[in-house]
Amino acid sequence: MKRIVLVALFCGYLSVSTVSFADYVVGGSMTQNLSAKVFRDPASTDPSLDGFADPAQPILIFGKHFGPADTAGQSVVGFRPLAVDPGLPQIGPPSQPVALPRTNYRDDPATIEASIGSSTGLDLGVNGPAISPSGLPGRAEQSSTLSFDPANFIGTVTGGIGLDGATSLWYANTPIINTGSVWLGYGDLSLSYDGARAAGGDSGWFFTNHLLFDLPLYDIQNFQVTGITPATESTPGSLTITGDLYISPEFGGPTGFGMKSELLVGSFTLNAVTAVPEPASVAMAAIGVLGLVAVGLRRRRRTLA
Repeated sequence: MKRIVLVALFCGYLSVSTVSFADYVVGGSMTQNLSAKVFRDPASTDPSLDGFADPAQPILIFGKHFGPADTAGQSVVGFRPLAVDPGLPQIGPPSQPVALPRTNYRDDPATIEASIGSSTGLDLGVNGPAISPSGLPGRAEQSSTLSFDPANFIGTVTGGIGLDGATSLWYANTPIINTGSVWLGYGDLSLSYDGARAAGGDSGWFFTNHLLFDLPLYDIQNFQVTGITPATESTPGSLTITGDLYISPEFGGPTGFGMKSELLVGSFTLNAVTAVPEPASVAMAAIGVLGLVAVGLRRRRRTLA
């Protein structure tokens, strides 16, 4: 009788407490808005480049964005903002072996400027929890591992969100170009939290670039999570994340890519689709816990004997 009561009490506890699973991100989309004006502004240049960079020229200008439909099968070189076309006539004399059209911004500014699209409304896909990396040169696609209790997002959130998309910018400052720096690309982003970054207005949430190498890209201020709809076994859930993008100290500053760090360059809106674990996963977890309790009961019987 005692054994039956113990099992009944345990199963009741298991159903309301032990087997508690958070929602997790399985997909969605993100829109990013960048300020082409800020990237073009010579005043955005980091002071460490004073005396080297041309103060009348921007360091970077917006080049091209590649949405989730454009990234499949692309290695890192596929994200160059405008491909060099060896079939067009050379700009320089034949004695210059690299004087092909659009080698860099200063070679063909008119063609490059004509090719630049809007820097707002940039679309990125939200990856699921089981992305298989392509293995293409320079690529490092990120799975989404973010999970949370819908009743307490901030207090329970763990993991990060992987994103599908890439963005490129042109170097447009002649001394910088002369060093061989032609364009800058970033992508295969992840959104995650680090409490050590929560300072000076930064929320601790940030985007990391994983294209070619890992580098914190944008710190986020005014971070907000709204519209949380809990998922059920039969219906997906959702949430919306918004914030403002500030150039990270790693991306900017004297050791970065020429822009001032903590410079506001845009904003984003991320709409995520969430789910709860499959019933089979819940059942397996329950069986595992029951097995541990059974072992404990056997040990107790042996002790009492």
